[in-house]
Amino acid sequence: MRDVIVITKPKMFPGEEELVNTLFANGMQRLHLRKPGASEEEMAEWIGRIDLPFRQRIIVHDHHRLLRTMGLGGIHLNARNPEAPAWFSAERQKRRSVTLSCSCHSLEEIAQWKGVCDYLFLSPVFDSISKEGYGAAFSPSSLREAAEEGLFKDKVYA
Repeated sequence: MRDVIVITKPKMFPGEEELVNTLFANGMQRLHLRKPGASEEEMAEWIGRIDLPFRQRIIVHDHHRLLRTMGLGGIHLNARNPEAPAWFSAERQKRRSVTLSCSCHSLEEIAQWKGVCDYLFLSPVFDSISKEGYGAAFSPSSLREAAEEGLFKDKVYA
């Protein structure tokens, strides 16, 4: 079975938590909680409405501290949060299932983070549906060449 990873919309919307619980109950393996404008308190309230067994499958893009306080499954590094917190290594030792992922916007970044993270996101591979004017940055031939060179042997998602 292929991994099913979903990334939330940037803004919260009514019924979202119920939808997420339904997705988890129907096979979604991981949810990337990406709410760049939300406060830590808003995020904690949102997570609090997710069924307890599913929380360990949530990866946070912001407010990484919630990983420990709410029993989440991992953190995601991005332009807003480019480094893991100092306590993260110890948390990974304690809970081996905790993941580290990262957003990459070039093939060079994929090479840099390969082996450090459990999986990587490469974008924009396709024209964005959430960011107007954010078009694909890679040609099919450059992606094919990178794949042939083994750059995508680790988990890399578009």
